[in-house]
Amino acid sequence: MKWIEQNIPQEATFGINSTYWMKPYSFHGDEGGYWLPYFTGRKTNVGTMISSFDPDFDSLILQTKAIMDFYENPESTVPLCESGIDYLYDGQNPPYTGQSFEKDVLLRLGNTHLIYDVDGVQIYDICP
Repeated sequence: MKWIEQNIPQEATFGINSTYWMKPYSFHGDEGGYWLPYFTGRKTNVGTMISSFDPDFDSLILQTKAIMDFYENPESTVPLCESGIDYLYDGQNPPYTGQSFEKDVLLRLGNTHLIYDVDGVQIYDICP
């Protein structure tokens, strides 16, 4: 979290491992990335616990849909970038859903760069 505060722009948005409680309006992070807004002040595709009150809630819905679509078809990060996601955060513990970002797949995409890899946490810069 300290590395993010020191190295990632304040206005950046992270895509984090996500799941739906109920589609499409109830979603949350399912590993350490969920805590980014609280500890770093950076945005994520799922926002905070009270994000449904955020005037930009529609953009969070689109970003989370982009993450869920990426799990199904990880051929390009362009839809993630177009939705406003700048970085992907993959936490130390595997998500309970079993869906996560796969390092090998991400690095094959060409425009994705691993910029942090410490103690099981990876951060990828996905938008050129």
